[in-house]
Amino acid sequence: MKKVLVTLPMAAAAALLTATPAVADVAYMTGLFGAKVNYASIVAPPGQGCDPRGGCQLIPYANFSPSAVSITRGAEAIENFVAAHPGQNTIWTYSDSTDAAIEYVNTHPEDTTTRFYLLGAPSTPGNSNITGTHPTLGSGAHSNVTFVLRQYDIVADVPAGTANFARYNLSQSVHRNGYDNLNLANPAITYTDPRTGSATKYFLTYPLPAINKFFKTPAQIAAEDRTKRPGIESQYYLPGKVQRPVVLPSPTYPATPAAKVTVEDAAATTTADATDQPRGLRKVFASVSERLSERREATRPATATAEKDTSATAPAAKKDRPRLSERVAQRRAQRTSQIGSDAT
Repeated sequence: MKKVLVTLPMAAAAALLTATPAVADVAYMTGLFGAKVNYASIVAPPGQGCDPRGGCQLIPYANFSPSAVSITRGAEAIENFVAAHPGQNTIWTYSDSTDAAIEYVNTHPEDTTTRFYLLGAPSTPGNSNITGTHPTLGSGAHSNVTFVLRQYDIVADVPAGTANFARYNLSQSVHRNGYDNLNLANPAITYTDPRTGSATKYFLTYPLPAINKFFKTPAQIAAEDRTKRPGIESQYYLPGKVQRPVVLPSPTYPATPAAKVTVEDAAATTTADATDQPRGLRKVFASVSERLSERREATRPATATAEKDTSATAPAAKKDRPRLSERVAQRRAQRTSQIGSDAT
């Protein structure tokens, strides 16, 4: 039996190798001085999650100051990573490194396959903290860019207004720790920028950072939040000033605990539900009025009998009184007669 060998031209073999899809890679960048979030705790779409222990790579660059030099270095680091990893990659950035991602997108409009997540970005739409040192995303079709914002982030969610302690409510802790354990499929609201095509996922912060939670019950914290939040939120929507592009909803406040049932209420409820022949504990909570009426009915015959006995004995007492006086008179007469006889 003869063996048949099938060979392909070199051009056809090269075509097959080229048709093989490249493996998508995931990488992350840090903020100033290596600051980062717990990327592994974030729930992301399939194939886009970043777990440094599971292959999510670090894109290092000299990031020691929020300056144009750092931004340029970061953009070049992204460019080198994309060149070394062809395919549909995902890059996570945080805080200051989001400026590098925006710089890369603005200078590489042809790259529409690399997906970027920008967490706590100073250039988040509607943030009044944007200055000349922070580049903004240019106009275009940048649907591959997603901003992720935690409400009241001191870097990424600064209001234009200053009334109602709105600036005092901003929190550095929210910026550092507010992006852990997020579920990107469940934001409070998602906004799509018509100018850039980018999306912004908003996540609420509860309670307000300005609330001192020590020695307060959940009900007290919720009541204070309900009172202060509307005034603080109003500073993000001032006409003629930089403001959030969408209105964020109120948080879901904890339910008010049910009122405690007193012993009297329990007794009244039990009495109302009692049957004609109460058993067990129902006897303890029997109606007081019923028991008083029973006692009144029971004492009525005895009272009537006592009244009858008193009326029957009264005449007898009147008859005894003359007899007693007669005896006294007789004794006095006897003593008088005896005295007279002795004198004779």
